[in-house]
Amino acid sequence: MTGEKSRRWVLPTLITAGAIILALAGVLIWMLVAGPGTGKAAPTPSATSMSPTPTPTSTASPTSTPSPIPAPTQAPPPDPVGPSAADIENIKAAIVTGNTQALVSHFTNPVMVILAASDGIGPMTPDAAAVFLAQRLANKTEWNFDPTPAQLDSWRATFYEQYFPVGALVGFDAEEDKISFTFTGTQISTVFVSGPGDL
Repeated sequence: MTGEKSRRWVLPTLITAGAIILALAGVLIWMLVAGPGTGKAAPTPSATSMSPTPTPTSTASPTSTPSPIPAPTQAPPPDPVGPSAADIENIKAAIVTGNTQALVSHFTNPVMVILAASDGIGPMTPDAAAVFLAQRLANKTEWNFDPTPAQLDSWRATFYEQYFPVGALVGFDAEEDKISFTFTGTQISTVFVSGPGDL
């Protein structure tokens, strides 16, 4: 009798155990097939976990993107137009000969005239500037319009540095009078005059 009772419990126990094993196998297969990203995140494996960690089977190789074609570079703007070589020679000749009236066509209107030590005169008409230069530079004909870099540096190291910019036409005579013409475009916009010892 006892053996019969035991056999009656064995069959339901085996069926229940088989159903549990099948259910676990189904869940495991579903997790492997569905992969990550569907449903909840897979639990972190523990020391007692027997299920293998799924590994990715393949990775997509990055596609190469063509490099953008650089835009054509713009040409640098042209250098500002300055006086021509002929204009420079005419200006030099007007100072050397004392014919300052020839400068009128080279001046802007007005033209800034600066006298060292007095910081005068200020804006003048071209005709008035020509008359002023004729009086200020009378009897001074020994002009040199090729100062050395050292001379320019020493004049630029003074209070009057701004009147000796790069591109200015600078002259000096034997008595150390100096004249500097600064240009705006092709025209003389500033005339700086200094006497001996003013710099």
